[in-house]
Amino acid sequence: DPPAMAECLLPGTYMTYLRQNKKGKPTPMLTEAGRAEWTYIPESALYVAVRHPAIAYDRERVNALLRPLSDVKDTADLIQQAAYASGRPMRLTYDPGKPPGVVSDGESTALNRHRPSKILPKEGEAKPWREFLEYLVPIDEDRQHVSRWCATLIARPSIRMMFGLLLISEKHGVGKSTLGYILADLVGGHNTSRPRENDIGSDFNEWMYEKRLAIINEVYAGHSWAAYNTLKDAVTEPVVTMNQKYQRKIDMPNWVHIIACSNSFRALKMADTDRRWFVPKIIETKWPRDRFVELWAWLKAGGLGEIIHWAKEFDDYVMVGEEAPMSEAKNEVISAGWSDSAKAVVRLAETMADDAEPLAVTVRAVREYVKHATPHANVNESDNELFSLMKKLGILKWG
Repeated sequence: DPPAMAECLLPGTYMTYLRQNKKGKPTPMLTEAGRAEWTYIPESALYVAVRHPAIAYDRERVNALLRPLSDVKDTADLIQQAAYASGRPMRLTYDPGKPPGVVSDGESTALNRHRPSKILPKEGEAKPWREFLEYLVPIDEDRQHVSRWCATLIARPSIRMMFGLLLISEKHGVGKSTLGYILADLVGGHNTSRPRENDIGSDFNEWMYEKRLAIINEVYAGHSWAAYNTLKDAVTEPVVTMNQKYQRKIDMPNWVHIIACSNSFRALKMADTDRRWFVPKIIETKWPRDRFVELWAWLKAGGLGEIIHWAKEFDDYVMVGEEAPMSEAKNEVISAGWSDSAKAVVRLAETMADDAEPLAVTVRAVREYVKHATPHANVNESDNELFSLMKKLGILKWG
């Protein structure tokens, strides 16, 4: 879609006037309109257009932009002085639940840089969308949770959900990425990032900066806890230190929601107590090509607006603080990430559960058994983790 008119504008306010000082020499001063148009944000060292907070430049760029509108070369210095003279300079924030521009929490003011999607609701039944969800997520219960997640993301921007979606199908091309593309259009491309798996493990987390949705394709990190642990903060922490290349680190509200896609159930190594990921059962049989063609044609003809209407009429949103529900597919992901030693513990527990006579073993005996069963593997699980695995199969802890 072409950009909106407002997205093509740059501030054109004349910034300065010359006032004679006591010695009769002209001194450059900011105009009142100039003071209202631009401000300086000390924590990020950026000069931001107040009415268009998406416009933010460093000193060199803002001076170049404003040179035709100023009597001096260093207009940035005047903007900076005015910001400090105001008492408490503004800070930047990103809050989808508040309007863009100047916002206040009662104690301080901030420039909210979130810009909502320009797509407007449109009356309609959103039938192609609902049919797509029915195809992609064939289990009713799983589909209801996915629908709740999508509707909350679209229609309740003030709710930050505490879990992401992990979409797994072993067959390529079933439509996992299609769901991501649709949601990206609905929240706005400027509010969406598409990090790669190696971006997740990087020291830089700019893929989270001022984003509502991150779509991670082709996740395959089930061999270690690294990716899972790295994503913890992204999924649950309300404030994160944003570390962008060539920029100052800055603490910002974290509003990113994650959809991760994979063709392997070893996508993420996941604990059985996980509460951060919902894993629905995804279809393994491709939709006919003409169904996808029809879906995309409907989306381009106003279907996105119908989906927004569907989301606003939804009556079962994800609640604040709600944790990810369990599913059969999630259990598959958890078991796929077990180490060889964990699998040996599970086999032992299955044998004990199947035995007609009551059996009891000590943790030390379990560890000895695992060492013999997996001589080339290290037993890295703690006692509690070993017991948790056995408990899943009905083995009780005594004493």
